[in-house]
Amino acid sequence: MDLDPRVLENPFLDEARVADAGQIPYENGVFDLVFADNVMEHFSLPDHVFAEIARVLKPGGTLLFKTPNPSPTVSGSKSEDLLNEGPCSGTGNAVGERWKSRVVF
Repeated sequence: MDLDPRVLENPFLDEARVADAGQIPYENGVFDLVFADNVMEHFSLPDHVFAEIARVLKPGGTLLFKTPNPSPTVSGSKSEDLLNEGPCSGTGNAVGERWKSRVVF
């Protein structure tokens, strides 16, 4: 899945879709793994994206993400802060408690 339509021409993918991470075009609970490659630092509404990722992951599923920054940030917040007090904190959000024990910085 990518915003760039060239993803549809990638011969190395079994399936490709052009879409925004804020509206992932898949049903609930279909993926064991979501991998985000160098995109997390670009999200203007990370809470919504993390909620969408949590929605499409199967129970016990894993999010892996890579960022080019030596000190990862998402919309100005350190990734650690997202788990402790931001959209991933678990305060009314399905992401935080689910992933806290699996996240490595």
